[in-house]
Amino acid sequence: MITEVSRHGKFLDLRCVGGSGAGDDLHLLMHLARAGVLRWRTDIPEKPLRPGKSPLAFRLGARGRTGFDLTEAGTQKRLAVYLVRDPADVPGVAHPGA
Repeated sequence: MITEVSRHGKFLDLRCVGGSGAGDDLHLLMHLARAGVLRWRTDIPEKPLRPGKSPLAFRLGARGRTGFDLTEAGTQKRLAVYLVRDPADVPGVAHPGA
């Protein structure tokens, strides 16, 4: 379950409750690059897409067929997605501008 949404520079941070309680939270950090789009969906298809056939770069499915897609226009997919316990574990957050 997503409990908080925040930013670290150009990174979007979705904080999620961990399985064992306090201190076990996870952070899903995303950098959308130049042309990335996050789209919430209430109808995630059960059948997976074939790689290379769409602008889809990342899909996260949650309970009840909800979730989101990250898409990026163009042929160069430069989106970045990290799942970490501490946002400082992501190089672009720990050292902005480096």
